[in-house]
Amino acid sequence: MVLSRVATALPTGLLESLLILAMGGVVLVIVLAVMLPIIELNNLVQ
Repeated sequence: MVLSRVATALPTGLLESLLILAMGGVVLVIVLAVMLPIIELNNLVQ
């Protein structure tokens, strides 16, 4: 009983960590997609 809980808890925790990293990567891509054109416009004005 305890062994089965440990056997399922380890992959679940790993999956949660990977999912958090993946969501952080998606947010990073969205932020860069918004910020890079603004920075390029700022460089053109100067």
